[in-house]
Amino acid sequence: MKYGLTQKQVSSLLGNEIVILNHQDGVYYSMEDVGTLVWEKLNEQPHTFDELVAHICQVYEIDEATCRTDLAGLMASLVKEKLVSELLTDQ
Repeated sequence: MKYGLTQKQVSSLLGNEIVILNHQDGVYYSMEDVGTLVWEKLNEQPHTFDELVAHICQVYEIDEATCRTDLAGLMASLVKEKLVSELLTDQ
């Protein structure tokens, strides 16, 4: 499974922060640091969870287990808010 951005949002990078508008609900979100890194990777193209973990661990000094736990929480929140969707692996 891969994760990709939905069509229900628009986003903009402001400095080191990503600002996202869920235009369906009219709710704004913002993320910094790792959240911005993940968002920028997903903005390029869909990625698997493992690809995102590898990229985060490469950029930040974090152990893989902690990264996996934290990223799982972030991705669950983004999916719940319909900013990111789970895609089939062939997409």
